[in-house]
Amino acid sequence: MNVFNKQKTLTNSNQRYRRLNPEEVVSTTQLLSERIQHRFPESDLWDVSQQLLEVAQEGYTRSLWMDRPLLGLRVLAVLLVVISCCLIFYSAQFIKVENEQVTIPEILQAIEAATSELIILGAGLVFLFTIEIRVKRRRGFQALHELRAMAHIIDMHQLTKDPARLNNTTAIWTPVSPQPGLDAFLLSRYLDYCSEMLAILGKVAALYAQRFADPVLLAGVDEIETLTSGLSRKIWQKIMIIKA
Repeated sequence: MNVFNKQKTLTNSNQRYRRLNPEEVVSTTQLLSERIQHRFPESDLWDVSQQLLEVAQEGYTRSLWMDRPLLGLRVLAVLLVVISCCLIFYSAQFIKVENEQVTIPEILQAIEAATSELIILGAGLVFLFTIEIRVKRRRGFQALHELRAMAHIIDMHQLTKDPARLNNTTAIWTPVSPQPGLDAFLLSRYLDYCSEMLAILGKVAALYAQRFADPVLLAGVDEIETLTSGLSRKIWQKIMIIKA
């Protein structure tokens, strides 16, 4: 009995690391926002981290919504299917054959008409039973669009953080040039925070694909991952220059 309980405990522990936990994503985002607040309390980067925390919380709520069935749409689809079938059977009662000798062209014409009706009915059934998927997919893509825009906003904040400005006493800056207000350590931390925020954006996007296994939405999530990874790679090139 003890061996069984131990094995069950190990199984539950292993299952914990096989799915992305939305609560952990939110708590990690909150911790990152607090770290940015303590290091850069008056910077716009902290405001962006606050927005990222809201996005992570919304991602948690939306992913739970996408995991639940939309009972209203399902009931409506079933009712429409039942009504359509009843109308077909009701209409079939009024079909009368006036001539007992039916010719081959008439048979072919009847088959063609019946096939057309079945195709239309089948298309209607497919539309009704996939409307829930399309509603969830549309909401998921709206969320991914927000994540994509936020990734570019984070990239804009690190755009002017140029490591080449450190200890450069020979350069002549213009009045509109970005001022090098951070030393090597703070600049490295600033860029590192931007990279972490981009990584969290990718994890928030993954929440949608985890609870809603739609190949179209999954492709959109992969695009977000590719975008954030590419932007983070540019940031780490700057960090490596600072540490060189």
